[in-house]
Amino acid sequence: MMTQGFDLRAYDDLWSRMVLLGKRFLPPVPAGRFLGLCCEDMEKRPHHMSLELIEFMDPSLRNDAWMQEPAIFGRMPGGL
Repeated sequence: MMTQGFDLRAYDDLWSRMVLLGKRFLPPVPAGRFLGLCCEDMEKRPHHMSLELIEFMDPSLRNDAWMQEPAIFGRMPGGL
């Protein structure tokens, strides 16, 4: 269990480096099997980017009523 704050920027940096290494050393990922999300885009357009992520994972998970809840995007630093 985390007892200290979560540093989203540090996690984003670590994740980005892992993705770049994977793209460099692993076989190419087939079209439609990789979705690149940018932390800055999530901060600027959380609703749009969240919908894009849901559509990528499983379009049947889309729930417009849930996406309208203000608490969904207000829990993390930067409004994410």
